Amino acid sequence: MPLRDKSAARRAAKAGGAGQATPFCQGALAPAAAAPPAAPPAAAPAPVPAPPQTKSDDRMAELQQLADLHDRGVLTDEEFATQKEKVLAEL
Repeated sequence: MPLRDKSAARRAAKAGGAGQATPFCQGALAPAAAAPPAAPPAAAPAPVPAPPQTKSDDRMAELQQLADLHDRGVLTDEEFATQKEKVLAEL
């Protein structure tokens, strides 16, 4: 009977390969029992809809846009002040 390399079997076991048959342990492993079918994944919860925008949200966005235009030099100080007053009057 030929000598078998036991150290190779030990290295395989330490490396997580114990489930694979090696010449040293061939036939010693029984076939794994069939696992029960996995349950279907749970359905993801429906996304929460964003709350409807209000007038104040629209006005804030408009003020931010005006401020951006003013910062970039598209609107003068006078134009910015006039437009800002119009937006604030609508609140």
